Amino acid sequence: MQNYIPYVVVDDAQNQIQTEHELAIALLLALSREGRSEPMALMKTYYPFRVYTVDDEKYVFDLLGMSESEKRLLVPNDVTEMLIECAKVESSEDKQVWLNTGITLLEDEQEYATISVDGLIEHEKIVDYLLEVNGSDEVDVSLFEPLFTKKHFTALKKKLIKAQKEILERVESTEQTKKHLEKISIVIREEQDKKIATFLKESKKRLDTLFEEKETAFKELDKTFKKDSKAIDNETQESIEAQRLEYENITQEIEDLEIKVTNGDRDAKRAIGSLNNTLKQITKKIQELENERTKRISEIEAKVAAEKAAWEEKINSKKLQEEEQEAKLEETHNKTLEACTKLLTKIEEVEKTLNEDHEKISKLLKIKYDKGDTKYLPFYLFKYEEDYGYYPPVKLSEESGVKKTLKLLFAGNLEQKMDQRLIPQTDAFNNLLEKVLNNLNVETDLSQQYNELETELNILESREILDKVEVGLYQIMEWQWISEKDYIAVQRYLVQQLDILNGGNIYTKQEEVVMDPIDPSDVTVAPQQTT
Repeated sequence: MQNYIPYVVVDDAQNQIQTEHELAIALLLALSREGRSEPMALMKTYYPFRVYTVDDEKYVFDLLGMSESEKRLLVPNDVTEMLIECAKVESSEDKQVWLNTGITLLEDEQEYATISVDGLIEHEKIVDYLLEVNGSDEVDVSLFEPLFTKKHFTALKKKLIKAQKEILERVESTEQTKKHLEKISIVIREEQDKKIATFLKESKKRLDTLFEEKETAFKELDKTFKKDSKAIDNETQESIEAQRLEYENITQEIEDLEIKVTNGDRDAKRAIGSLNNTLKQITKKIQELENERTKRISEIEAKVAAEKAAWEEKINSKKLQEEEQEAKLEETHNKTLEACTKLLTKIEEVEKTLNEDHEKISKLLKIKYDKGDTKYLPFYLFKYEEDYGYYPPVKLSEESGVKKTLKLLFAGNLEQKMDQRLIPQTDAFNNLLEKVLNNLNVETDLSQQYNELETELNILESREILDKVEVGLYQIMEWQWISEKDYIAVQRYLVQQLDILNGGNIYTKQEEVVMDPIDPSDVTVAPQQTT
């Protein structure tokens, strides 16, 4: 389907722009360019684009070949050889080094290649505009035929097929890498589980041996404690028994003396006093012996308790040491497995990117050159003595009322007046249109097409079209877009062109300022009228 976008867009259905008006507008735009000579040629031409739909996704191609897009394709580092080496090392720490190196290669040192897709447009504003704006299906003569032909498209497809093949090879390589890594992960799990099981077995054996040593030491300490305590008891008891025997003898002696005291023996009474003092001293001595025994036994008991506590501390310390070693093994085990998991994640991310790249290429390869919808962007091309100019599609300014009238009042020249009435529909295509002009200034396929069709399409070479321009120009003056002076100056130019077409020289060009400031008396606030 061919779709011609309207050159002039008017929101108000009551004020539609007819062909005569558009032609007059184009001429006014050509004449309004400051610093330019009068146009030698004026033609309406179309920039061809083709829209393709693939899986509900739209692709726009520039059929003049002024555009190209670059696809950034991932070229992942191959870590397969590194994983093969990783599988050979026994130390878990060394495996971690290999695995982390792989992570770095896939994370920070990725490489990319670019493939240029000739003709493909990814400029969002251009794409959005072409997809949103519709026009008529009327066939119109176009100056520029597609330069991005089926032949070019076939060459592009060959390039894309080659890129697709390379991507598939990388996907296959990535799958192999994943398999290697999965094998390494299994081996690491088995090796680490075996190491931890062996450690726990040896750790239990070490702790059991230490427990046995502790039990033996405890028995020896208890035995020694009983022996030393008994020796102290026996030694102390002998001394106490000796003191008690002496205490009993003195007690008996006191009883004997008490009989004498009854008989009035005063010396006996004094002797009893002295002996009572001795009994007190003996009692005190016995108490001291008891205290000494208790103290010595307590000291031995404390020593035994201290030695037992030292053993308990030794046991606890050994337990903690074994637990720390077990935790370290577990940590190394987990870190190595985490490195495997992280590397696998990175590989899967690479695989996902490669598949996305493959999908992009695959969609482009589904495009069939002749099956798209062609959209023609209209623009007017001006040829001057010195170079070329253009004007993109426009829409009428929505501004109205006093504000618009005041702007018109102070408009200094024709260009300012036209700028206040017309607004470009979009500037997104300006870069492409500039490339077209650059091609016309040198010997290219575009300039050859232009040279072949310039006379046929030049509005200034057709009496019939110039008549339409004159009608449109008069109505534009009536709409108060331009002043009467502007109208007369442009009319003089039209007469000159008709005179040239007639081959005569009846018209002598007079110097006239086309862009005189508008006279305030020519400005009204009356609503715009169209015919």
